[in-house]
Amino acid sequence: MFLSFFKHDNVFYHVRKGDPFGDIFAAEFWPKVLAKIWATISEHQQTITGYLRLRPFDDAEAAQLEQFLCEETCRLEQAAALMGRAREFLKSSACSSPLAFRIARIVGEQRARAREHIFRRVAASVPNGLAGTLEDLLVVKPDENSSGLQAIKANPSKPSVDAMLTLLDKLRVIEATGVLGVDLLWLNGNYQRALSTARTLGLRRFS
Repeated sequence: MFLSFFKHDNVFYHVRKGDPFGDIFAAEFWPKVLAKIWATISEHQQTITGYLRLRPFDDAEAAQLEQFLCEETCRLEQAAALMGRAREFLKSSACSSPLAFRIARIVGEQRARAREHIFRRVAASVPNGLAGTLEDLLVVKPDENSSGLQAIKANPSKPSVDAMLTLLDKLRVIEATGVLGVDLLWLNGNYQRALSTARTLGLRRFS
């Protein structure tokens, strides 16, 4: 049974399973064969790119894609949606598309930049003293079993007068912190929902 069949320097070789020549092939010939394969692929890519009249994806195109995704990441949160937008941008720019892993890397970098920018801007809009108030909600007092934040997040009990009063108390505590005064109207709705899950911990990190 043949393990592989290849051509090198116009000579055809058969490598059988268990053949000692296989080790020699792997050590000496295979890197050369791979180099020729990649050279052929690169040549074909250039030919196809020229035929379709596409510009190569060089450093200048990468910089433009990064700038485009930097703006898009402040509007879109999902990586799949950003990947789609990146492909649309490359297509509209008549630019050859790089490998998927390279687009994914650029998307990941821009998402990280967008998250840091958003959290820093939100933290900058936090009123003086709010950070300390939020810190207090994370503290479990000696005579209590849970923190103030855990009490706010606790699921409501069965419908009753006491349950309604408890919910009103939670709303008063939230309003008293002043966190409702933080302006988030500039932030896209997708990120407003995502930011709500970060809650106090996100503000604590960047305060």
